[in-house]
Amino acid sequence: MVKCTREQRLRAVRLYERYDRGAASVINELGCPSRQMLVRWHRAWVEAGRDGGGSLGDGRGERYTPGQKRAAVDHYLRHGRCAARTIRALGYPCKALLARWVDELEPGQRRIRRAPVDARTRRKAVVEYASGSGTSRQVGEELGVSADVVRNWKHKMLAGDDKERAMGDDADKGGTPKSREDRHRDDGGRSLEGMRRERDGIRSQLTRMRAERDELEIELEIIRYTKELLGKGRGADPDNLTNAGRTCLVLHLAGRFAVKPRDLLGRY
Repeated sequence: MVKCTREQRLRAVRLYERYDRGAASVINELGCPSRQMLVRWHRAWVEAGRDGGGSLGDGRGERYTPGQKRAAVDHYLRHGRCAARTIRALGYPCKALLARWVDELEPGQRRIRRAPVDARTRRKAVVEYASGSGTSRQVGEELGVSADVVRNWKHKMLAGDDKERAMGDDADKGGTPKSREDRHRDDGGRSLEGMRRERDGIRSQLTRMRAERDELEIELEIIRYTKELLGKGRGADPDNLTNAGRTCLVLHLAGRFAVKPRDLLGRY
Protein backbone atom coordinates (compact mmCIF):
# COMPACT_ATOMS: atom_id res chain seq x y z
CA MET A 1 0.00 0.00 0.00
CA VAL A 2 1.36 3.44 -0.95
CA LYS A 3 2.18 5.61 2.08
CA CYS A 4 1.08 9.22 1.80
CA THR A 5 2.94 12.01 3.54
CA ARG A 6 1.22 14.48 5.81
CA GLU A 7 1.33 17.12 3.06
CA GLN A 8 -0.28 14.73 0.58
CA ARG A 9 -3.02 13.89 3.04
CA LEU A 10 -3.68 17.55 3.77
CA ARG A 11 -3.89 18.33 0.07
CA ALA A 12 -6.26 15.39 -0.42
CA VAL A 13 -8.74 16.49 2.25
CA ARG A 14 -8.69 20.08 1.01
CA LEU A 15 -9.40 18.93 -2.54
CA TYR A 16 -12.12 16.67 -1.16
CA GLU A 17 -13.92 19.71 0.24
CA ARG A 18 -13.23 21.85 -2.83
CA TYR A 19 -14.73 19.19 -5.08
CA ASP A 20 -17.89 18.94 -2.91
CA ARG A 21 -16.67 15.69 -1.39
CA GLY A 22 -16.19 14.04 -4.73
CA ALA A 23 -13.82 11.24 -3.76
CA ALA A 24 -13.47 9.97 -7.33
CA SER A 25 -12.21 13.36 -8.56
CA VAL A 26 -9.59 13.53 -5.79
CA ILE A 27 -8.38 9.99 -6.44
CA ASN A 28 -8.15 10.61 -10.20
CA GLU A 29 -6.07 13.74 -9.64
CA LEU A 30 -3.75 12.49 -6.90
CA GLY A 31 -3.74 8.77 -7.55
CA CYS A 32 -4.40 8.06 -3.90
CA PRO A 33 -5.90 7.18 -1.49
CA SER A 34 -8.92 4.88 -1.47
CA ARG A 35 -12.34 6.38 -0.89
CA GLN A 36 -12.59 4.89 2.62
CA MET A 37 -9.21 6.26 3.64
CA LEU A 38 -10.01 9.69 2.23
CA VAL A 39 -13.25 9.86 4.20
CA ARG A 40 -11.40 8.79 7.36
CA TRP A 41 -8.72 11.47 6.88
CA HIS A 42 -11.33 14.12 6.27
CA ARG A 43 -13.30 13.18 9.39
CA ALA A 44 -10.18 13.38 11.57
CA TRP A 45 -9.18 16.69 9.99
CA VAL A 46 -12.63 18.22 10.58
CA GLU A 47 -12.75 16.97 14.19
CA ALA A 48 -9.37 18.64 14.78
CA GLY A 49 -10.75 21.97 13.55
CA ARG A 50 -9.19 21.79 10.08
CA ASP A 51 -5.67 22.14 11.43
CA GLY A 52 -2.47 22.33 9.46
CA GLY A 53 -2.22 18.57 9.08
CA GLY A 54 -1.18 17.49 12.56
CA SER A 55 -4.33 15.38 12.86
CA LEU A 56 -3.44 13.46 9.72
CA GLY A 57 -0.41 11.59 11.07
CA ASP A 58 3.16 11.70 9.86
CA GLY A 59 2.83 9.29 6.96
CA ARG A 60 5.08 6.65 8.49
CA GLY A 61 2.47 3.96 8.64
CA GLU A 62 0.38 5.37 11.52
CA ARG A 63 -3.15 4.42 10.54
CA TYR A 64 -5.13 6.13 13.31
CA THR A 65 -4.90 9.67 14.56
CA PRO A 66 -4.45 10.60 18.23
CA GLY A 67 -8.06 11.79 18.28
CA GLN A 68 -9.29 8.41 17.06
CA LYS A 69 -7.20 6.65 19.68
CA ARG A 70 -8.61 8.80 22.46
CA ALA A 71 -12.17 8.34 21.18
CA ALA A 72 -11.76 4.56 21.17
CA VAL A 73 -10.25 4.47 24.67
CA ASP A 74 -12.95 6.77 26.07
CA HIS A 75 -15.69 4.65 24.54
CA TYR A 76 -14.11 1.51 25.98
CA LEU A 77 -13.97 2.97 29.50
CA ARG A 78 -17.48 4.46 29.39
CA HIS A 79 -19.25 1.39 28.02
CA GLY A 80 -18.34 -1.43 30.37
CA ARG A 81 -14.74 -1.89 29.25
CA CYS A 82 -15.89 -4.26 26.52
CA ALA A 83 -13.57 -4.30 23.51
CA ALA A 84 -16.10 -5.99 21.23
CA ARG A 85 -18.72 -3.31 22.01
CA THR A 86 -16.27 -0.51 21.21
CA ILE A 87 -15.19 -2.11 17.93
CA ARG A 88 -18.82 -2.60 16.86
CA ALA A 89 -19.69 1.01 17.68
CA LEU A 90 -16.67 2.71 16.08
CA GLY A 91 -15.71 0.22 13.40
CA TYR A 92 -12.10 0.16 14.56
CA PRO A 93 -9.53 -1.01 15.74
CA CYS A 94 -8.76 -4.67 16.41
CA LYS A 95 -8.78 -5.96 20.00
CA ALA A 96 -5.00 -6.14 20.28
CA LEU A 97 -4.57 -2.55 19.12
CA LEU A 98 -7.29 -1.28 21.43
CA ALA A 99 -5.63 -3.03 24.37
CA ARG A 100 -2.34 -1.34 23.50
CA TRP A 101 -4.02 2.07 23.32
CA VAL A 102 -5.71 1.60 26.70
CA ASP A 103 -2.43 0.57 28.33
CA GLU A 104 -0.74 3.57 26.72
CA LEU A 105 -3.33 6.26 27.50
CA GLU A 106 -5.00 4.85 30.65
CA PRO A 107 -2.57 2.43 32.34
CA GLY A 108 -4.21 -0.09 34.64
CA GLN A 109 -7.74 0.50 33.34
CA ARG A 110 -7.95 -2.41 30.94
CA ARG A 111 -10.08 -5.34 32.07
CA ILE A 112 -8.01 -8.50 32.16
CA ARG A 113 -9.78 -11.84 32.13
CA ARG A 114 -8.92 -14.04 35.07
CA ALA A 115 -9.28 -17.74 35.66
CA PRO A 116 -12.73 -19.05 36.70
CA VAL A 117 -13.64 -18.29 40.30
CA ASP A 118 -13.81 -21.40 42.49
CA ALA A 119 -16.85 -22.24 44.63
CA ARG A 120 -15.22 -21.27 47.92
CA THR A 121 -14.27 -17.82 46.64
CA ARG A 122 -17.76 -17.33 45.19
CA ARG A 123 -19.36 -18.16 48.52
CA LYS A 124 -17.04 -15.77 50.34
CA ALA A 125 -17.89 -13.03 47.84
CA VAL A 126 -21.63 -13.62 48.28
CA VAL A 127 -21.32 -13.44 52.06
CA GLU A 128 -19.43 -10.17 51.78
CA TYR A 129 -22.04 -8.75 49.42
CA ALA A 130 -25.06 -10.01 51.39
CA SER A 131 -23.68 -8.72 54.71
CA GLY A 132 -23.32 -5.22 53.30
CA SER A 133 -19.54 -5.14 53.59
CA GLY A 134 -19.35 -4.13 49.95
CA THR A 135 -21.55 -3.48 46.95
CA SER A 136 -21.86 -6.00 44.15
CA ARG A 137 -19.68 -3.77 41.98
CA GLN A 138 -16.95 -3.50 44.61
CA VAL A 139 -16.94 -7.23 45.26
CA GLY A 140 -16.92 -7.97 41.54
CA GLU A 141 -14.03 -5.62 40.82
CA GLU A 142 -11.86 -7.45 43.34
CA LEU A 143 -12.47 -10.72 41.48
CA GLY A 144 -12.46 -9.29 37.97
CA VAL A 145 -16.16 -9.93 37.29
CA SER A 146 -19.16 -7.69 36.80
CA ALA A 147 -21.74 -6.77 39.43
CA ASP A 148 -24.36 -8.86 37.62
CA VAL A 149 -22.22 -11.96 38.07
CA VAL A 150 -21.99 -11.40 41.83
CA ARG A 151 -25.76 -10.94 42.11
CA ASN A 152 -26.29 -14.09 40.05
CA TRP A 153 -24.04 -16.04 42.42
CA LYS A 154 -26.17 -14.85 45.32
CA HIS A 155 -29.45 -15.93 43.71
CA LYS A 156 -28.11 -19.38 42.85
CA MET A 157 -26.65 -19.87 46.30
CA LEU A 158 -29.90 -18.90 48.02
CA ALA A 159 -31.84 -21.25 45.74
CA GLY A 160 -29.47 -24.07 46.66
CA ASP A 161 -29.91 -23.36 50.37
CA ASP A 162 -33.70 -23.52 49.96
CA LYS A 163 -33.42 -26.99 48.39
CA GLU A 164 -31.20 -28.23 51.21
CA ARG A 165 -33.62 -26.82 53.77
CA ALA A 166 -36.56 -28.58 52.12
CA MET A 167 -34.72 -31.91 52.21
CA GLY A 168 -33.93 -31.34 55.86
CA ASP A 169 -37.60 -30.70 56.62
CA ASP A 170 -38.52 -34.04 55.05
CA ALA A 171 -36.03 -35.79 57.30
CA ASP A 172 -37.34 -33.99 60.41
CA LYS A 173 -40.84 -35.29 59.74
CA GLY A 174 -39.73 -38.81 60.54
CA GLY A 175 -38.44 -40.02 57.23
CA THR A 176 -35.58 -39.71 54.85
CA PRO A 177 -35.69 -37.52 51.75
CA LYS A 178 -37.54 -39.18 48.94
CA SER A 179 -35.41 -41.04 46.48
CA ARG A 180 -35.74 -40.42 42.76
CA GLU A 181 -37.68 -43.65 42.32
CA ASP A 182 -40.07 -42.78 45.16
CA ARG A 183 -40.76 -39.36 43.66
CA HIS A 184 -41.79 -41.10 40.44
CA ARG A 185 -44.57 -43.11 42.08
CA ASP A 186 -48.22 -42.13 42.20
CA ASP A 187 -50.54 -42.37 45.21
CA GLY A 188 -51.24 -46.02 44.41
CA GLY A 189 -47.59 -46.97 44.69
CA ARG A 190 -47.13 -47.55 40.96
CA SER A 191 -43.80 -46.57 39.48
CA LEU A 192 -43.53 -44.27 36.51
CA GLU A 193 -42.04 -47.03 34.37
CA GLY A 194 -44.87 -49.36 35.31
CA MET A 195 -47.48 -46.80 34.30
CA ARG A 196 -45.73 -46.31 30.97
CA ARG A 197 -45.83 -50.05 30.28
CA GLU A 198 -49.51 -50.13 31.18
CA ARG A 199 -50.19 -47.23 28.83
CA ASP A 200 -48.35 -48.94 25.97
CA GLY A 201 -50.28 -52.15 26.58
CA ILE A 202 -53.61 -50.32 26.43
CA ARG A 203 -52.58 -48.61 23.20
CA SER A 204 -51.67 -51.95 21.62
CA GLN A 205 -54.98 -53.42 22.70
CA LEU A 206 -56.88 -50.49 21.19
CA THR A 207 -54.98 -50.90 17.93
CA ARG A 208 -55.95 -54.58 17.73
CA MET A 209 -59.59 -53.79 18.53
CA ARG A 210 -59.73 -51.14 15.80
CA ALA A 211 -58.26 -53.59 13.29
CA GLU A 212 -60.85 -56.24 14.23
CA ARG A 213 -63.63 -53.68 13.94
CA ASP A 214 -62.46 -52.69 10.45
CA GLU A 215 -62.35 -56.34 9.39
CA LEU A 216 -65.90 -56.92 10.65
CA GLU A 217 -67.21 -53.85 8.85
CA ILE A 218 -65.66 -55.06 5.60
CA GLU A 219 -67.12 -58.56 6.04
CA LEU A 220 -70.58 -57.14 6.72
CA GLU A 221 -70.33 -54.93 3.65
CA ILE A 222 -69.27 -57.95 1.55
CA ILE A 223 -72.39 -59.83 2.62
CA ARG A 224 -74.66 -56.84 2.01
CA TYR A 225 -73.22 -56.05 -1.42
CA THR A 226 -73.25 -59.71 -2.48
CA LYS A 227 -76.97 -59.83 -1.78
CA GLU A 228 -77.43 -56.81 -4.01
CA LEU A 229 -75.59 -58.59 -6.82
CA LEU A 230 -77.06 -62.11 -6.45
CA GLY A 231 -80.33 -61.47 -4.69
CA LYS A 232 -81.50 -62.64 -1.28
CA GLY A 233 -81.72 -66.32 -2.06
CA ARG A 234 -79.65 -69.13 -0.60
CA GLY A 235 -77.07 -68.72 -3.32
CA ALA A 236 -76.15 -65.21 -2.16
CA ASP A 237 -72.68 -66.29 -1.09
CA PRO A 238 -69.48 -64.34 -1.91
CA ASP A 239 -67.86 -67.62 -2.97
CA ASN A 240 -70.45 -67.93 -5.75
CA LEU A 241 -69.49 -64.62 -7.36
CA THR A 242 -68.08 -64.69 -10.86
CA ASN A 243 -64.83 -62.97 -11.70
CA ALA A 244 -66.77 -59.94 -12.90
CA GLY A 245 -68.76 -59.93 -9.67
CA ARG A 246 -65.59 -60.18 -7.58
CA THR A 247 -64.15 -57.24 -9.49
CA CYS A 248 -67.25 -55.15 -8.79
CA LEU A 249 -67.09 -56.15 -5.13
CA VAL A 250 -63.42 -55.20 -4.77
CA LEU A 251 -63.95 -51.82 -6.45
CA HIS A 252 -66.95 -51.17 -4.23
CA LEU A 253 -65.02 -51.99 -1.03
CA ALA A 254 -62.03 -49.91 -2.13
CA GLY A 255 -64.21 -46.87 -2.67
CA ARG A 256 -66.17 -47.29 0.55
CA PHE A 257 -63.26 -47.97 2.91
CA ALA A 258 -60.58 -45.88 1.14
CA VAL A 259 -58.20 -48.77 0.51
CA LYS A 260 -56.31 -49.81 -2.59
CA PRO A 261 -58.01 -52.47 -4.74
CA ARG A 262 -54.81 -54.54 -4.97
CA ASP A 263 -54.82 -54.86 -1.16
CA LEU A 264 -58.26 -56.51 -1.40
CA LEU A 265 -57.72 -58.80 -4.38
CA GLY A 266 -55.79 -61.39 -2.42
CA ARG A 267 -58.31 -61.44 0.41
CA TYR A 268 -61.70 -61.57 -1.33
